[in-house]
Amino acid sequence: MPKQNRRNLKSQMTKSSLDRALQPLKDASRKFWMKDSGMADTFEPKAHVAHMERMLGLTIEEDWRPVVEMHIAAIEKAAETVLDFPLEDHAEAAPVFVP
Repeated sequence: MPKQNRRNLKSQMTKSSLDRALQPLKDASRKFWMKDSGMADTFEPKAHVAHMERMLGLTIEEDWRPVVEMHIAAIEKAAETVLDFPLEDHAEAAPVFVP
C-alpha cells in the first residue's frame, strides 16, 4: 500500500477503531509467540527474566537476579500505568512536545 494511502487510512480511523481492527492480529501473534515460549498469559517478572536469559543467551549472577527481577517488575508497573490511562477516541499523539 502506498505511503500516502496508509496516512489517509490512519487519519480516518480513530484509535479505538484501529485497536479493534488490529486486535485479532495481536491475539493471533500473541498465541503464536507464546505457544512454545513457556511463558504464562499473565506477566511474572521472575519467569520473564528466566525466559529472556535463555532467549538472549545471558548469564545473570544469582546475587544480581533479585535486583534484575525488581527492575523488570517496576518497568511492568510503569507500563501498566501508562497503558491504563484513559484516552478519548479522538486523541492523537502530539507531533511536538511542548512543556
